Amino acid sequence: MAGKKFAILGLGRFGRTLALKLYESGAEVIVADINADVIDEIKESVTLAVRMDTTDSKALTEQGIDKVDIAIVGMGDKFEPNVLTTFTLKQIGVKRVIVKAADWTHKRILEQVGADEVISPENESAVRLANKLINPEVKDSLELAKGHRIALVPVPSRFAGKTLIDVDSRNKYKINIVAIKKVNGKGKKGKEVINDIPSADDVLEEDDMLYVVGADNDISDFMGTSK
Repeated sequence: MAGKKFAILGLGRFGRTLALKLYESGAEVIVADINADVIDEIKESVTLAVRMDTTDSKALTEQGIDKVDIAIVGMGDKFEPNVLTTFTLKQIGVKRVIVKAADWTHKRILEQVGADEVISPENESAVRLANKLINPEVKDSLELAKGHRIALVPVPSRFAGKTLIDVDSRNKYKINIVAIKKVNGKGKKGKEVINDIPSADDVLEEDDMLYVVGADNDISDFMGTSK
């Protein structure tokens, strides 16, 4: 997460939740909205909060939004600003632009103007998206309490060929490996196999998936993606 820089454009409920979650994770977060009141409400909880027209390329560049790693456009209910903001972000050179779309038709148009990823608010909550951006290695997760989750992650390459006792995840990383998912046709008839009672002598292979339980930061440490 070190050095990651995000811009959130449009501060409805989705955008505000996403911005706060990313900032809490230690990321640098710039937010922008045309509404002065919402900017005033969030300015103490992010790196930079700016009232601006997000379709104005000059204003975006002046605030350094052209230099962010990922920009998320959260104006799914305002189609024209959503499209124009997406187009402008790609024109000024933003590497990756994620956009919230209201429906399938909007999704297709947003992809045509340059969106790298289009999400549906029905299928992608702000918290879920934030967790994916914070730790892209996590394939799926379920929040158990604030800052704690069960997550599905690939075996970090440094642990391939080692036993669970060698990894010693509980003592070294403060997480528990609760199940091992064998993939790529290693089970009977090519089916995946779940070992939900792993033993200390079980050997991890590089294409295994692990179900782990622990704090977000500890999971990041285990994956080697902590800030």
